[in-house]
Amino acid sequence: KIFWSIDSHCALNEHLDLAKNVEFDLHLNSALSYIKHYQPYSKNCMWFPNAIDHRYFQPKNIEKTTNVGFIGSMIADRGQICPILQKLVGLKSYENVIGTEYVDLINSFHVGFNKSISDDINYRIFETTACKVPLITNCVPDLEKLYNLDDEIVVYNSFKEMLGAITWLLND
Repeated sequence: KIFWSIDSHCALNEHLDLAKNVEFDLHLNSALSYIKHYQPYSKNCMWFPNAIDHRYFQPKNIEKTTNVGFIGSMIADRGQICPILQKLVGLKSYENVIGTEYVDLINSFHVGFNKSISDDINYRIFETTACKVPLITNCVPDLEKLYNLDDEIVVYNSFKEMLGAITWLLND
């Protein structure tokens, strides 16, 4: 039996309850830092980062119509950050976009924006970079194990760094 936990940062207690009640042979977790929570309940625990399928997420010859774009739900502090970025750098944000329309929209961005809601490396990071769209994201644990920070993706640790990085990418 395998338990693949993608969003432990959102549902840790529920996931742990499941792990306590079911003896899993293998626990896979998308966030390396959460493995320690599952080790008492699973025979084997491994980091299994999110990923994408390059058959779908890839660069497309689509006109770049959006300077800075974000596709995702307005949960956690995104609802406060995105309106400010809209005023300051022209961020356009979208919710409930899926499938081909989602991939096309990513490809229409000059710069992709991400704000993880916790300490997770979310799918948006992989999806945007697979489309070869420059990405700015908040720095989260273990991101440096998957990307060359500030080379393959640009990271920020504060609002001031976020604005500076967006401005730099738009002008570069």
